[in-house]
Amino acid sequence: MLIATTGAPPLRRAVESVLAQTVPTACYVVCDGAQYGDPVAQALQGLDVPVCVLPRNVGADGFYGHRIHAAFAHLVDEDHVLFLDQDNFLAPDHVAQCVDLIAARRLQWCYSLRNIRSADGEFLLRDDCESLGKWPAFTDAHLIDTNSYCIRREVLLQSAHVWHGKWGQDRVFAQVMMQNFKAFDCTGRYTVEYCLGGNAGSVTQEFFEQGNARMLQRYKRGFPWTRS
Repeated sequence: MLIATTGAPPLRRAVESVLAQTVPTACYVVCDGAQYGDPVAQALQGLDVPVCVLPRNVGADGFYGHRIHAAFAHLVDEDHVLFLDQDNFLAPDHVAQCVDLIAARRLQWCYSLRNIRSADGEFLLRDDCESLGKWPAFTDAHLIDTNSYCIRREVLLQSAHVWHGKWGQDRVFAQVMMQNFKAFDCTGRYTVEYCLGGNAGSVTQEFFEQGNARMLQRYKRGFPWTRS
């Protein structure tokens, strides 16, 4: 699990959710700039996780954690690579659900669904309208949230360079993955806990409420991405 961070207050919650996974999960925290070293250290006090401190902030100017995702995919040795934003967290069985699906179906990668939560972590609603992968969102675009991926390392080594871009690169990466690595599927489980207010451009609760209402009209017999 790769977590790029500037030491935001929710970081500890994110890391603790990785350490609480039902299967052993290596957690690598990348501090994006030496100036954030102290807040990262304070947030993680008492937690046994490795931290790599970059000398400068490579996520500045709209790159977010994208360049870290591109680079560090080549620096880990685990069989599967996942990403987690510092302001989000995971359900305890997130990694197990993903890895088990990849193994059972011999997939190259998979993705999960997400719950929408307040900045404080309070559950608001499910995302049944945007991060749906192979099913178009209510806007008719395709998106997979960065936090939702689980990718075999040998596959990510072929695609990680695509992360090198600014705002919207997550959509580019999703298209590249779906078009070029076709052995994939959705877990059908809502195991990513996506918290609103992560940055100034974050969507609102109303966005998901309106989108979900639209999708209920589109899929009157039930959502095909949800598994019981």
